[in-house]
Amino acid sequence: MKAPIVPNDDYPERSGEPDCPYYIKTQRCKDGLRCKFNHPRATAEAELVNYLATILRANEDCSVI
Repeated sequence: MKAPIVPNDDYPERSGEPDCPYYIKTQRCKDGLRCKFNHPRATAEAELVNYLATILRANEDCSVI
C-alpha cells in the first residue's frame, strides 16, 4: 500500500536534517508530520520530474525494438 499523498505544506521542512529519501523519490511520506527528516519541496519536485523522464525514456527505448 502506498503512503497517501499529503499536500507539501503538511510535510515538515527541517533545515539541517537529512532529506527524507522516500519523500525525495515519491513526494510521499508515511510518517507525515512525525517524520524526523527534511522534506524540501523544490528538490522533491525536481527528483520526481527526473524519475518520470527516466521511465518515459525507458519505455521509448523498448518500443523501438
